[in-house]
Amino acid sequence: TESQNVKAKHICSIPAHNNRDACESNDGEWQEVAPFNEPAPECLGSIQSRDNHNGNVRNGQPHYYLWKIPFYLKGRTVIRIRYNITTGDFQYGSLAHPI
Repeated sequence: TESQNVKAKHICSIPAHNNRDACESNDGEWQEVAPFNEPAPECLGSIQSRDNHNGNVRNGQPHYYLWKIPFYLKGRTVIRIRYNITTGDFQYGSLAHPI
């Protein structure tokens, strides 16, 4: 897996540069950051659904994921949830709820 939970990553000493070539060509130092030494994140496939359909999929049941909060988490925690949509259903400038 490519997650920093299990694999070291790199950063530039100059935050404006996010790759080795740009970093070093601008006198930055490309530095390794150790992995977090946590379990790899779960990565699963899902049931296919139609575009822009954040709702029912198979047998009229909603998409869901049962997430167990890891026992080792302490203090403040952030969760990033993404919902990817396809905007090809609407013309540019159209409104979902026109007045």
